[in-house]
Amino acid sequence: MSVVHQNSLRGQAIEELQSNQCVCGERKKSGNSFCHLCYFRLPPKMRQALYRTFSDGYAEDYDAAKDYLKTSNA
Repeated sequence: MSVVHQNSLRGQAIEELQSNQCVCGERKKSGNSFCHLCYFRLPPKMRQALYRTFSDGYAEDYDAAKDYLKTSNA
């Protein structure tokens, strides 16, 4: 993954983490990755990965979780 792509992912993840709106459009708490419903639609290992720090790969894990939610029919 290129440095530019990593920085873009990181910037978007920070912005969305600070937001009060989940990617699904529902309200969420600033500092939470997702609203309650979306969070619990994720598999346990994916939920656990969202507690990683940015330096340990949070932005990539968050991006993968968003992709999962977009493609899952749960």
